[in-house]
Amino acid sequence: MFKNKLSIRYIFTIPFIIFILFTSSLTAFIAYQSNSQSIQSLSAELFSHSSNQIKDKITAVLSAPQNINKINKDAIESGAISITEKEKMGNLFFSQLLTYDSVGSIEYEDIDSNNVGVIRNIFNFDYGIGMSGPETQYTFTLYEKKLDGSVGEIIFELPNYNEFEKSWFDLAIKADKPIWTPVYLWPNGDVGLDAVTTVKNKEKTIGVLDASLTLKELSDFLINAKTFDSSTIFIIEKSGLLIATSDTNENYKKNGEMLERLHASESKNETVRAIFEFFTTQYGDINNITADISTTFTKNTTDYFVNAYPVTDEYGLDWILVQVTPTTTILGTINENTRVTAVLIAFFVGLSIILALILSRYITKPLIELSKTAIDFSRGNFKKRAKVSHKDEIGELAYNFNYMAQLLEKNIESLEEKEASAKNEKEKVEAILHSISDGIIVVNVDLKILLVNDAAEKMTGFSEPKIVGMKFDEYFKFYKHPTSQKGTIDYILKAISSGKVQYIKNHGVLTTKSGRSIPINGSTSPLTDESGSVTGCVFVFNDITEELEIEQVKNDIISIVSHQLRTPLTSLRWLSELLISTKFGKLNAKQNIMIKDINHESISLINLVSTFLETSNFELGIFEPEIEEINIHELVHEVQGQIKFEVQDKKLAIKKNIDKKLTKYETDKNMLKTILSNLMFNAVRYSNPKGKITISIQKEKDGLYLSVTDTGVGIPKDQQENVFQKLFRARNAPTKSPSGMGLGLYLTKLIVDHMDGKIWFESQEEKGTTFYVQLPAKITKEMV
Repeated sequence: MFKNKLSIRYIFTIPFIIFILFTSSLTAFIAYQSNSQSIQSLSAELFSHSSNQIKDKITAVLSAPQNINKINKDAIESGAISITEKEKMGNLFFSQLLTYDSVGSIEYEDIDSNNVGVIRNIFNFDYGIGMSGPETQYTFTLYEKKLDGSVGEIIFELPNYNEFEKSWFDLAIKADKPIWTPVYLWPNGDVGLDAVTTVKNKEKTIGVLDASLTLKELSDFLINAKTFDSSTIFIIEKSGLLIATSDTNENYKKNGEMLERLHASESKNETVRAIFEFFTTQYGDINNITADISTTFTKNTTDYFVNAYPVTDEYGLDWILVQVTPTTTILGTINENTRVTAVLIAFFVGLSIILALILSRYITKPLIELSKTAIDFSRGNFKKRAKVSHKDEIGELAYNFNYMAQLLEKNIESLEEKEASAKNEKEKVEAILHSISDGIIVVNVDLKILLVNDAAEKMTGFSEPKIVGMKFDEYFKFYKHPTSQKGTIDYILKAISSGKVQYIKNHGVLTTKSGRSIPINGSTSPLTDESGSVTGCVFVFNDITEELEIEQVKNDIISIVSHQLRTPLTSLRWLSELLISTKFGKLNAKQNIMIKDINHESISLINLVSTFLETSNFELGIFEPEIEEINIHELVHEVQGQIKFEVQDKKLAIKKNIDKKLTKYETDKNMLKTILSNLMFNAVRYSNPKGKITISIQKEKDGLYLSVTDTGVGIPKDQQENVFQKLFRARNAPTKSPSGMGLGLYLTKLIVDHMDGKIWFESQEEKGTTFYVQLPAKITKEMV
């Protein structure tokens, strides 16, 4: 198959040997050439890791006083604590002092020299609490503070404390923000530092908070943070004064009885003095060190690795962290390791070459045999199997190859059987679909046609072979009604997006290939795969021309009868209202009752006839919507006028809660009037005497919300699911309205559905019912 092919044994072995020789040689060369540079980089990395730990420790130590000041500032400015409650403030400071071991004191003084403070380790006492103010004639009195919170004996008193110099107070006032004070010495020689900040009331400074810190903990940490025992770590200010060191030497000097801070040039540690001298010589001024430094220097024939890192923060901190280690500390061990490494490299290079030759033969021989078996298998010899002799990964590979070959052989046989079976099933399904009398069109999620059965071909006039793979809406024209642009394509898209069956309301209209329009009923159902993902949609429809013709005959009869009844009923209502109005003379009580009954029954019959006509028209879809701007208030008033006598007879209270801005709303007036009339007639009809009816209409961003609430008989819970069914009446309805037919709510539901709205209700027997209607914010002709 391949001419002049190279053995896999050599392909595996030769590069391996070359790689080993090249790698070992390059390693030795690089180690020889860049030993010092590598060591310096290693030391810098080690020191960088150590410095990060020290910086984290510095941050942790220094964060305590700033956090305490922030907490206390917020408490005072919010009014949670006040200098007028010195005992309460002192107890708060004391609890904070117990929490942070590194904090030496916490103090607050306002601009009127009122003062409260706590301190630790003062005159052989563990803790003290003090305060001053006008009530003590500004004499600061410090008491012993015990761990149980009680106050002991007086430690000392300091008269005229308001005149006592407090540099931290003046520093804070001048800075007007959180800052650090200059570093100072505590009486015991520990290095200290104060965090101070101003406290305000409506932008006006009312006092200063001070939290002091002892940095002994930092010195103790440096002793244990050294990378090597011979290393020296220290922290200095830009002035050269020492903050902390990793040795046990004191960081102060005595001037008589006074303690003074120690300068790096005066340190008892020779390395510290030498490094400071080096910085001064190298950079001119220690203030010029503004970035990390990693270098070496020589002092008295000794080489040192030097790493310096500026330490700053937002509160004015400006220190330098320095780490120094003699190079011999690292080089001695590394040079010895280098010699040992060179010997080991030479030994293992030779050993690796020998092992490579042995290993290559062990690996390549069974692979070559497996390759020959695979070639036979690829040529169609599915009975061929590899020999399994190794008990390692190669043997496992051969075993898996044989197992794969066995499965593949079975799968090929099974696929051939399934292919034949699937072909038969497909032919059966297609035969069933083509034999169904309803039209069926199947599309995928891209709306491309997959199948059109015989019935669909016959109804639409399109042949399946010519349109399969084409877009659905390029050929088929299904509309809600002849004047609507909303058609089946919307139902298909909704079925695909929602995964639910969509039913075409009432009926739609199909425009055939020849241009003829025929009425249809139908639905769209999503198609899903085994995982439940929607893959397409099935549109099922049928020709309902005959049903509509029969329905039209029925509707014509109803229409004729209704129109014949409307005129005399309207006249009867008009005459009865004239008599009730006493325009032609006052009636006696009995006559008045009778004429009101006549008026009531005529109104009921007129409503019944109108309901019959509207229901029939909506069921057949023979109505033409007229969209116009209407005034909701006027419409409610108009409907209310139709039921005024029934309302008066029952002495019902009508409450209206209608948005005053609802003077313009685009809709079909008759449809909205029918909805409102039916709901209000029902509310009046089924309300008890002296009851209450509430009409609420509000306009929201997502639509118009309408509700009608009554205090009537309510709807039995077990019958509520049937409320919107045609000719349904609840079992308690005849007691209030014997003449009802059960069409009002059915018609209302039809109209709401046509307007793309929603209708629902809440009802409790003997307590009343509320019907809710939600309509779109704007009704368009295409919606209905």
